[in-house]
Amino acid sequence: MTLKLHLSFGTVAETRSPWMGNTSQGNVFNIGDIMAMLRTSDNVTITHMDDELVSADITVRENSRSLVALLINQREPLAVPDLDAIDTRIETSHTAWQDWCQSLSYEGGYAVHVKRSALSLKFLWYSPTGALAAAATTSLPEGIGGEKNYDYRYAWVRDTCLIIKSFVYLGALEDYKAAFS
Repeated sequence: MTLKLHLSFGTVAETRSPWMGNTSQGNVFNIGDIMAMLRTSDNVTITHMDDELVSADITVRENSRSLVALLINQREPLAVPDLDAIDTRIETSHTAWQDWCQSLSYEGGYAVHVKRSALSLKFLWYSPTGALAAAATTSLPEGIGGEKNYDYRYAWVRDTCLIIKSFVYLGALEDYKAAFS
């Protein structure tokens, strides 16, 4: 089976002009103060690459494994690990999330759905502040320059209380403590 990959770099409301630079490590995409690099396994064929768009075909076979990684940094040098290191980090993350789900103590009905919902709640945790975000989007204004511009990187007390209660009920005590503090 062949999958299509299209990666399009935005212009931040037409305030940036993405451009691609060639380095010894590979092509680096620059969007203002953001640098990005696409790393892929051998079964990914790049069919088009320019300043604003990358297109590729990913050939997948039974029991095969493909890797597509987008490395991004803002206002810092871009670290470029080899593919094996990227794959190891993905496996480490995957294992950690599986372990977290297995550590939940919920045994009622719809356990799969409850654990999936618990994952969604955990994904709303904003680590720099410890806040549980009220939404997965950030800073969507009601109107530019208007009074109803919200920053969802910070917690709403009601939502945080409900999420903390859910973490306690599920036995995710470390997450409960982090959210509470």
